[in-house]
Amino acid sequence: MTWKISALLLVALSAAVPASAQHSSSEPVLDVSALDRTIDPCVDFYTYSCGGWIKKNPIPPDQASWAHTASSKTIIAPS
Repeated sequence: MTWKISALLLVALSAAVPASAQHSSSEPVLDVSALDRTIDPCVDFYTYSCGGWIKKNPIPPDQASWAHTASSKTIIAPS
């Protein structure tokens, strides 16, 4: 009887994990090229963790801001 409860609990817990939380081994967990290792993380963690990406992706002159998703957005005009 105990193994049935354990199996049921395992099924219930695995169903409760959202799909976005599941990870395939082909997707990177951490993009180390986004790090700026010239910065001390104890002094400025944000620049340490995002500085490499910021240097590689400057804000275009015609934009007020820029994000990693900005280049993949498609604007569709209403018809």
